[in-house]
Amino acid sequence: MKTPVALFIFNRPDLLKKTLSQIARVKPKRIFVVADGPRQNNLDDIVKCAASRALVDAIGWDCEIIKNYSNVNLGCRRRMVSGISWVFDQVESAIIIEDDCVLDPTFFLFAGELLDRYGNDKRVMAICAVSPLDGEYAFRGASYSFARHFQSWGWATWRRAWKLFDENIAKWPEVKDTHWLKQKIDGNQREAEYLHRAFDNVHRSSSHQIWDFHFYFACLYHDGLVVYPRKNLVSNIGYGPDATHTKHENHRYANWKTEPLLFPLVHPRSVKRNRLLDELFLERQDLSIRGRLRRKLLKYSRIILRTSLGKLVWQKLR
Repeated sequence: MKTPVALFIFNRPDLLKKTLSQIARVKPKRIFVVADGPRQNNLDDIVKCAASRALVDAIGWDCEIIKNYSNVNLGCRRRMVSGISWVFDQVESAIIIEDDCVLDPTFFLFAGELLDRYGNDKRVMAICAVSPLDGEYAFRGASYSFARHFQSWGWATWRRAWKLFDENIAKWPEVKDTHWLKQKIDGNQREAEYLHRAFDNVHRSSSHQIWDFHFYFACLYHDGLVVYPRKNLVSNIGYGPDATHTKHENHRYANWKTEPLLFPLVHPRSVKRNRLLDELFLERQDLSIRGRLRRKLLKYSRIILRTSLGKLVWQKLR
């Protein structure tokens, strides 16, 4: 696989071992490894950070490994932002993986193909690995579709898109007290309130460890589209007490099952936002009433179509 991979590691060698085992199945030719340093006076960190770096040194296939290792602890936000910027100082596009994201091997092929296909299309800002587990109907037969949401659990992007990232989201004060956000998200009041709090928090606090909301803001501000695959291609195994953000092991996003994507890809007829797909993501976050109702109606319509009467009616309608 020729597409560069950027791997972000810290102090979780047990998780990294599983993530690396999947990367090994596609054997990328070039890997950028970005490592944060141990926290001050934390002996456990010193041991585990060293163990994680040793796993990188033990990579067994023929590839170029370019390292960016910090001797001090920068924290999640500074290390991710500085690391991604460092990667895009050297390459035009890359797949970005954190050490707790176990990817189905087909994501690498999927991302590589679409990085080439949409490299010059400024409407498309990212390619993500996650997908709603029971939302295949939203893709209308295509292998992938476009939404406005951004999800950082295994993703790919271009230098041109990352240049729009602003760690200070300086444009937020200009739009926060206007109808801009509500218009961007189709008037969903619950989502507007949720995102308003999130953008306000990351704008006001320079010490906040969240970084991906900044890129989400860039996607919204620049009317960017995010690609999502028809099959879920990533499992986040990092839920637990040692995580920075995802500390609840029984969270509904933890340890999702993955399924390979079929090739050749079936491309959508046009490059435009799939509102139904956005609704599915809102529903997962308990932010959409309309989405829940739509899915229930679809579920019951499928049950009806399985009955003899339902099949007869369907045949007559056809």
